Amino acid sequence: MQRSRWPLYILVFALACATVIGFTRLFQLRYEVGDIYPPYSSLRADPLGAAVLYQALDDAGGCTVTRNFLPLSRIADAAKSKDATIFYLGARLGGWSLDDVKALESLATSGARVVITFLPQEQATKSSHESLRPEKKPKKPAGDDQDTDEPLNLTSYELAKRWNLDFNWRLAQDRDNPQTPGLTARASIPGPERTVPWHTALYFKSPIPALRVIYQVDGQPVLLERKFGRGSFVFSSDSYLFSNEAMRADRAPRLLAWLIGDTGSLPPASIIFEETHLGVQENPGIAALARKYGLQGFAAALLALASLYIWQSGAPFLPPRREEAGSDIVAGQDSASGFVSLLRRGIAPPRLLAACLEQWKKSFAHRPEKKMQATLARIEAAAAGADPVASYRMISQILAEKK
Repeated sequence: MQRSRWPLYILVFALACATVIGFTRLFQLRYEVGDIYPPYSSLRADPLGAAVLYQALDDAGGCTVTRNFLPLSRIADAAKSKDATIFYLGARLGGWSLDDVKALESLATSGARVVITFLPQEQATKSSHESLRPEKKPKKPAGDDQDTDEPLNLTSYELAKRWNLDFNWRLAQDRDNPQTPGLTARASIPGPERTVPWHTALYFKSPIPALRVIYQVDGQPVLLERKFGRGSFVFSSDSYLFSNEAMRADRAPRLLAWLIGDTGSLPPASIIFEETHLGVQENPGIAALARKYGLQGFAAALLALASLYIWQSGAPFLPPRREEAGSDIVAGQDSASGFVSLLRRGIAPPRLLAACLEQWKKSFAHRPEKKMQATLARIEAAAAGADPVASYRMISQILAEKK
């Protein structure tokens, strides 16, 4: 007796469902932790992210906390306010977009506070020192008066020269352990915490008078402020203070309040965490634009019309037309078939042989020979039989004798 295969089908279906649920849960956990995002992204919830600071500021109320996934030039008009603070966390020294630099300068000029923190540097390397040297550009031929195009991306040297910064790195004291030891930064102004932990070998060297030193490590500036138009820039050589790990173990609330721009009176009206420089940006497609402009109903109507068209093409709404009884139209037949159909409709079967004989006799009207008359008499006698088939065979024999 053959066994039923239903248990096997049910088992395969259950395994497929378990696999789909497992992968869905795995991706959900990855997105919840946020380790797929770059370090110091406000979307990242592990120790290297800044999601805790973002959520804390959003829960505190009193200001609007948002993330920016669009080019900086797109948010310049919305954030041009003396009460706006832009967090530009985890920035690299080189590879800055010139458009982003101009947008940040425009925001600061209009009154915004731009806080830029750089990725922690564990130690000085040969490439890091070479990145601060000016690039050698090829000499223009004599008589070439063509204007030099402005670069689209800025190197570390060009960025430092543009903002009057002088980057440098602290050398590791222990050659066998090149990792930078834990450092302590001391405040140079009243208000923030007197000391905070520092986790980078990067610092600023010999700042100009326009740069105000806020924190320093062993006499070397690590956190600076510079007035820029109606706003200001804040440069930090470390991003650790904004991380989720620092929010748990080394929280510095007064320093964070000063960085945000809260001087004790009113918090800023808008706080923006910039994400595009970390590679997290929004590329809206057709579906996103449809949701943005409320075109869901229009899309549903189009889908319904397309479904009705497919249904109508596959199964017509109107019933098929029935042919009327007794129609004289014969489709798909040749002349012989048409002649047979005509005979069947016009002559009854018992009179068929007589009708054929009558038409055949007309061809002998001009031949009065006695022999033909005798043959015709015999054929008429044969045609008078009751069986048409037997009569037809007899007539065929008579005609054969004639030949």
